[in-house]
Amino acid sequence: MRSLQDIHDETEIINDLFCLFVDNEFFTFEEAMEDKRWRQAMEEEINIIKKNDTWELSKLPKNHEAI
Repeated sequence: MRSLQDIHDETEIINDLFCLFVDNEFFTFEEAMEDKRWRQAMEEEINIIKKNDTWELSKLPKNHEAI
């Protein structure tokens, strides 16, 4: 996990706008799943969503696709 200093070091202010330069973002879910840190972040996010009871699992209506 990146520290605040790491994030600050990758951030630049241009014309009063904050620009975060990222060169290690993944393009696909499969790529992200290969990274232990991303899997952990996703698991933490899901656990928080479950803890806060902010979603429920449901089935898609017939003839509909998930997006």
